[in-house]
Formats: sequence, C-alpha cells, structure tokens
Amino acid sequence: MKSRMKSLSGRSVRACVSVLAGCFGAALAGTASAAAVGPLTVSASPPFEWVKVRENFYVVSGPDGNVAVQLGVDGAVVVDTQRAALGAQLVVELKKIVGQGSIRFLINTNGDPGHAGANEQVRSAGRQIAGPMLPENIAAHLAHQNVVLRLAQSGEGAYPAESYITDFYDFYFNEEGIKVIHAPAAHSNGDSLIHFPRSDVVVAGEVWNTLTYPVIDTKNGGSIQGELDALNRLIDITVPREMQEGGTVAVPGRGRVGDESDVAEYRDMVTIIRDRIKAMADKGMTLQQVKTAKPTQDYDARWGATSGPWTTDMFIAAVYEGVKAQRSQRTGDAK
Repeated sequence: MKSRMKSLSGRSVRACVSVLAGCFGAALAGTASAAAVGPLTVSASPPFEWVKVRENFYVVSGPDGNVAVQLGVDGAVVVDTQRAALGAQLVVELKKIVGQGSIRFLINTNGDPGHAGANEQVRSAGRQIAGPMLPENIAAHLAHQNVVLRLAQSGEGAYPAESYITDFYDFYFNEEGIKVIHAPAAHSNGDSLIHFPRSDVVVAGEVWNTLTYPVIDTKNGGSIQGELDALNRLIDITVPREMQEGGTVAVPGRGRVGDESDVAEYRDMVTIIRDRIKAMADKGMTLQQVKTAKPTQDYDARWGATSGPWTTDMFIAAVYEGVKAQRSQRTGDAK
C-alpha cells in the first residue's frame, strides 16, 4: 500500500475523503476535535488561531501562514514567524502556549517576509541554552545558508546565527531527534522540511500549502522540478494510518494541516499540470498560447486565483519557464 501511495497513479488517494484533514480544518476554524487532536487549552486572539495537533505540538495560524511549536521539558522549538508588523502579537500567542518555559530554538523554513519577517521579535522573546559564542538572551536561530544570505541582503528579517549547507542538519532536543532537510530549488533555493519523528509531525513551509497552487519563486531559485522533488520527499517522510488516512501530521506553509493523502493529491495535481504545460511547450507553443489553452482549468476552482500575490497566470508562467529550462538543458547535454 505504501509503495503504491508514492506512485503518481493517484488511485489510492483520489478515492479517499480526508477525514483527518477535515478534523484539522475544523480545528483551525476554531473548533477542535478532541479525539483527533486533543482539546485546546488556551484561546488565541484575532488574527491568530491555533490548534493542538499532538500532545506536545501546536500550530498557530496567522495572516501569513502557519507557525509550528514543539514543546518539551527543555523548552520550545518554533518553526517560522510572520511579517514584522505581526511580531509582537505573535509573541503574545507563543507565550500563551509555551507558558513558563522558554523558546529555545527558532527555525526558518524559507526566507519569505511572511515566514521570517518577525524573526527578531520571536528569538528575542526566547533564551537559548548557553553556548560559548552566542548570547543567552535570545533563542538559537537556524536556517539553510541560502536563507541567511537572502535575509542578510534584503533586510526583510533577522538572519540566523547558525546555518547548514549540507543535505540535512539534525539535533536532539526535548527527547526528540529533529531533522532539518534541505529541499533544493523548490519554492526557493533555501527551503527546509522540518521533521519531528517522535512527535510524528513534519513542517513543510512553502513547499506545500492547502490554499493555492505552489508558489514557485524563480527569482530566489525556485523551480517546478525542485517543487515536485520536495513534495515527493515530503511523501517519503509521512506515514499513513488506516485506509491511507491520519498518521503523520503534515503542516503546510499556509492553510489547514493534513496527512500523506493530502500531500499526494496535491503532488498529483502539480505533476499533471506540469506534464500538460511541458507537452504544449514541446510543441513550440508560446507562454501566451499556453495560458490561452487553460492547462489548469479543471483545478482552478480549488487552487486558482485571478488576483492577489500569486495568480494562476503566475503559476503557469513559472511552470512554463521551468520546463523550457529543462528542455534547453537536455538539448545542451545531447550535443
């Protein structure tokens, strides 16, 4: 069943109704299912809502997306922030969850302002376990090196003092081995998937969201092939429960939390659209001709947008750019 789930056929996912995701969606709307995710123990103030997805794990939903919080005897690990203007209010919500404990680690899944803009406020609200080179009165702060470079150049958020350049980075905290996995050239060139194996939670950042087509930031190194590779890696990490429902909790960058079947359904949709656009590009169609052909039409009611920061046309253009680049590379390699 597992190997079939990871293939593109989609038969095992399209027939499923996402019971777990439905429970999580209701919880983010303000009503938690005690059987699925446990009771809420504090209340959030607008514009934030949050849900307890594991006994030691919370997801805070704000205007810019999701912030994940792992709790334990040693303190808290926070994954992502919000834009700078929301930092003070986000800290208030985090303190409600953390209680008397301390925010010990802050991890950024990417360098977008909506995921890293409030870094300074969040890490300044924490206190790291003392080290020889770093101050104690801020949380330890980690991201991929490409995120550090981006934030240092853009000034859109405080950049981490600690980074990694390898395929992954791991550390042990709160009786759990935490794995930070690089997803090259996906949404951007600095994306990380954050896996909490003991909690059975993986935080996907902008690699996966449940609101729109994937946001492929080509200016910051994103690509359609990297996006698909990252989605497949996310599926490799997750483990489904009975009837392909439940199991590992997948936390998207934006929208409701879900499980492996939700990610696989999303991956299938992106792959189908990529293949359609590739076939059109291979026939020599221009970008405008591809847009006119509406390769996303049967998915637009669910994922599309005609206005806002990420439209369907922007997505089609990013995919078109990616498949054209891959074709040029293949042609060059063949010469």
